[in-house]
Amino acid sequence: RSGETYGQGTIARAIAGCHETYNSQRKGKILQFRRDHTSPVEEQAVHLPETDLDFVLDCLRDEEEGDGRLYAHLFRGRCIYDHTEGMWYEWKGHSWERDECKHSLLLASGPLASVYLDASAQLSEEAAQTEKHLDPDLLKGKDSQHEHYHWLKAMTGELIGRARALKKLKRAQAVLTYAQSYLKVTARQWDRHIWLLACPNGVLDLRTGELYPGRPQDYLRTAIPTQWRGLETPAPRWERFLQEVFEDRAEGERAELIAFLQRLLGYGITGSVQEHVFGVLFGEEGRNGKDTIQHALSHTLGELSSAISKDVLLETSRMRSAGSATPHLCDLHGRRLAWASEPEKGARFSVSQVKELSGGGDIPARGLYEKHLMKVTPTHLLLLLTNHKPYADPDDKAFWERLRLITFNMRFVTNPVGPTERAKDPHLWKGLEAEASGILAWLVRGCLAWQHQGLANPDVVLSEGEAYRREQDHLDAFLADCCVIHEKATVGAASLFETYSAWGKTNNMRHLLNGTTF
Repeated sequence: RSGETYGQGTIARAIAGCHETYNSQRKGKILQFRRDHTSPVEEQAVHLPETDLDFVLDCLRDEEEGDGRLYAHLFRGRCIYDHTEGMWYEWKGHSWERDECKHSLLLASGPLASVYLDASAQLSEEAAQTEKHLDPDLLKGKDSQHEHYHWLKAMTGELIGRARALKKLKRAQAVLTYAQSYLKVTARQWDRHIWLLACPNGVLDLRTGELYPGRPQDYLRTAIPTQWRGLETPAPRWERFLQEVFEDRAEGERAELIAFLQRLLGYGITGSVQEHVFGVLFGEEGRNGKDTIQHALSHTLGELSSAISKDVLLETSRMRSAGSATPHLCDLHGRRLAWASEPEKGARFSVSQVKELSGGGDIPARGLYEKHLMKVTPTHLLLLLTNHKPYADPDDKAFWERLRLITFNMRFVTNPVGPTERAKDPHLWKGLEAEASGILAWLVRGCLAWQHQGLANPDVVLSEGEAYRREQDHLDAFLADCCVIHEKATVGAASLFETYSAWGKTNNMRHLLNGTTF
């Protein structure tokens, strides 16, 4: 004996003896679902698409590949497989989320198996109706009606057997393996609509401030945690906080600076990189509000506003060989506001990398342990929070044209003493946290203002940026501090360089000229 059961043998002989795989009475017949299909984990209804009964039977015939094809039909728009990441995603109403709990596997052993049971129930009813019209004297006859009856009984058993098989892990995993080829996406297809922002209650169009229902085919996977409640949602504590941060400025200059910051950050949330700028938020002594701004925006925007490695912006002492991993660049993928913070005193900008990363072209990057390079399409605004101004070549025009410096002079401390110190508000963060929807509206109003008038850089930002550039010219500063400029004055080159080196050491300058360049 082959090891098959009596029932399996009967079914096999029935299928072999019946050449009917299609019946005109079932032509175009839609499968009637007999139960409310629910997610095994979420206990929510799973709405399945209209499904032709003959399509289900075709999938039954094609074994595991057929199961995968039926799975793709049933759950298209609900599950998708990222072939770059090797990860299933599930649709959450307005955006896609990683299926870290393997719900996609349970859909194979649950609702998919139930569809086969629904089909078996429908064929079983058809068999019962057919049996009523059979001539009992010809029960073992070979006429077409008898053949059709036996075929229905055989298919009913096959469908039940398939549903049982899908309850086994190996079969369910095989379904997903085949379904991956039907429900597919790659890394470059995610988050390509830069003007769309996925929120918990819909998808926000940043061109208009209007909210729409999400669509699976937009492939949005990076969603913010903040509800959109309308363009005029207030954020009074946030706006008062910004007034406090720039209190040292004259009223007109303060208004210009806050409006510019709003346009800059509003531009940043779009994913557009057309302005080719990056921001430096500088406050020399700390506790001046710039970190609070970052935390408030990250709370509002979630993953879209997050910290990145300082290596993205600054030179490092680590030597990288050609083709080595660059995980700090991979972190830029999908970001809108990318914050680096607190470089050490005497740090130096990686000027070429800053220009490349703010230039708009695709960025080659490779993650740790990854074999192949990926191309990161830039969607980010680079922002540096710092208590010290990193050094950059003062003669690199393209770099300085990109830099936008915003200086924070006020400090918020426990015991204020100086003219630019104020008492810190212990309840500030709680107030800002409660205004997340209002802060989001403030950002979107800034985005609309940017679309209308561009960044419109105020004079104070440009002049402070130019002063920063001049500070980097150590030679001019040395000449002003240590030398008498006169047509008849002379000094030996070695003596002059020795004085220059001592001056640099006294002033803690790390990026001085060497003897040859001097």
